[in-house]
Amino acid sequence: MKKPSAKTLSSVSSDLFDLVQQFKDQPEVTKMNSYKLLERVLNEQCHLNPSDSKNPLSVKPPKEIPSDSLQNPSDPDATYSGHKGQGYQVQIMESYCKDKDEKTKETTLNLITHAEVQPAHESDAHIQPRN
Repeated sequence: MKKPSAKTLSSVSSDLFDLVQQFKDQPEVTKMNSYKLLERVLNEQCHLNPSDSKNPLSVKPPKEIPSDSLQNPSDPDATYSGHKGQGYQVQIMESYCKDKDEKTKETTLNLITHAEVQPAHESDAHIQPRN
């Protein structure tokens, strides 16, 4: 996946700002989930300065955008990790055989005993093995 250029981000952000401004005084629109997602993207990804008519917004540098910001309007719970990208992470535990005999290890049934889906931005350093 190719990163968008600064020009593309600026153009898309400007269009997004115009849409939000166009409908901000229409309560039937501002109640809609899709409008709220537009506002969320705008607030999380841009610096807003509506009083400046020439430059009402600027795209935030990547380091200023929180990792739990909206990454995909069709999946608002997906987050971002610099190591894993957009989406989720999954912690999976399975049973294991303590037997040192290789033949026993190969024939022992291993089962998934736990699975946990987490946002991609959460650290997995705190995950502890369960007995």
